[in-house]
Amino acid sequence: MKRLLILFVALIQATILLAQTPQEIQLLNKRLKCFAYAKKVKKISDTECKIWLSSGDSMVLCSGKDKSKFAFKSLDIKKEVITAKPHKGKLIKIGRKPDQEGALMALFKATKGKSWNRNKGWGNFENGVRGWEGVTCNKWGYVTRIKLTDNNLQGKLPDVFYAFPKLRQVLLNKNQLTGELPRSLAWLPDKCHVNIQYNKFSQTTFYVPRERIQYVAKSIRCYPQQPEFYDFRLFVDCDVDLNPVNGYRADNSCRLYHKATEGVGVDIYVVGDGYDQAEHAVGGTADYWMERAADAVFDIEPYSKLKHLFNIYLVYGYSNERGTGLFNNKRDCRYKSWQKQPTKRSNTIFRSQSMFDVCESSMNKAGYTIKDGRMYVLAVLNSTNNGLFRGMMYSRRVKDGSEEGRLMSISINPTHPGGFNPLIWHEFGGHAFGGLLDEYVPRKGKEGKLFQKPEIKGANLDLESDPKKVKWAQFIADPRYAEEKIGVYKGGFNCSNVYRATETSIMRRGGNSKLRFNAPSRAEIYKRIMSKAFPGWKFDYEEFVKFDLGDKYYPLDNKKTNN
Repeated sequence: MKRLLILFVALIQATILLAQTPQEIQLLNKRLKCFAYAKKVKKISDTECKIWLSSGDSMVLCSGKDKSKFAFKSLDIKKEVITAKPHKGKLIKIGRKPDQEGALMALFKATKGKSWNRNKGWGNFENGVRGWEGVTCNKWGYVTRIKLTDNNLQGKLPDVFYAFPKLRQVLLNKNQLTGELPRSLAWLPDKCHVNIQYNKFSQTTFYVPRERIQYVAKSIRCYPQQPEFYDFRLFVDCDVDLNPVNGYRADNSCRLYHKATEGVGVDIYVVGDGYDQAEHAVGGTADYWMERAADAVFDIEPYSKLKHLFNIYLVYGYSNERGTGLFNNKRDCRYKSWQKQPTKRSNTIFRSQSMFDVCESSMNKAGYTIKDGRMYVLAVLNSTNNGLFRGMMYSRRVKDGSEEGRLMSISINPTHPGGFNPLIWHEFGGHAFGGLLDEYVPRKGKEGKLFQKPEIKGANLDLESDPKKVKWAQFIADPRYAEEKIGVYKGGFNCSNVYRATETSIMRRGGNSKLRFNAPSRAEIYKRIMSKAFPGWKFDYEEFVKFDLGDKYYPLDNKKTNN
């Protein structure tokens, strides 16, 4: 019975269907009632066609006289509508254009539109929906924005959003909406942004294909809800979880995701928190985020050039409850991760000892050994916390059986796809592994605090303001780095008496995907990687420049001679 239920759920969520069984026809009718339409049609023959619905489903419709083989007696494929006549039951009409008016009126009725604070023009069809308050259309009449913020919408949000192919913004925040979120919110256009904050929604899980996860998780801004509904979570999961044909990743297990091909191997560990057993399907949700996190580390220089020196281990540990703690709502997750005040600060409570214990036991079980020295851990939290504070880095000492214990550098990264990669560059690549400090400057108009210690550790910051004495003086004097405009810029670590090497970098704005590490930061990361991969290795500035500049490299002496 349990297997049949799983198969049925998988059928409901499937994206490629052959509409021949009663269950599949039932699903087709369900999608059509939610204002899905055929956005693409391929006629195969007079008795067969394939349709791509706006709900993300693909279906092949076949007709024939044999009731045992064909669900439909006939198909009538026209420009406006496809009419499918079953051997038994009512006609099914599949529109080929979106019914925007019908979808908006369904939204109006379901959320008590007559009681809205602003509802001018709703229900007046003289000019389509152009005159409906809160609705914006483009010149072709397609709805591009639905703005109903703080408008007293009440009740359950209906599943009507398949009908808006050009939608770019949905603002439903600050209302009284309840229940689970409708599936159609997961199938809006990729560039559409949704704000449903400060409502009363219940925990919701969307199951989508792997390639769609980032678009859906990025597009919906849902935290926080109203205070009494802080237990709300939105999970955007991989549809593989519904039908795990290859089984599950074992609890307390690890996988060598990438193996070093040179040197002794620099080890990093990617762990997930808040992923339950169902999300550990092979190729499923936990795999998606952990693999994506590992790949993100090497999507920026100098890591991208030195990936061959790394061993990357993915460490799996089941959580009893899906999601991590937010606000006053704790979750029974594996490492007890909890952001108590995520709208105010990034601080995360978690159990680093448990994290080490799972890493150690899973490595031993797989026949690997954790090397001596500091461990570098990238923790991916199952929390699409759009609108909240993001990542953090912590240095913790844990018990490992030795007298002094073991240091761990742990970056905490929620599944926030909008800034996922640059956040990992900043927190893990910059802080946890690179030992770099934040280049944040005091807010405009404020003097900022003073750094009180006699020296500052990070290679990317200095208390010295003399260009000839700062830590990166060699780069300032090197004409090969003129384009980077390396100098001495006031402000760093939120202090006014600290100086940084460039106007901006990924260490100043951690969520900006256009920014990268500056040259002094790249040099420090390079030093750390090479010294760990090749014990006894010594840094040589000119060798670094050759590595760093690649084809643009030229030796200074030769350049002077040529001049």
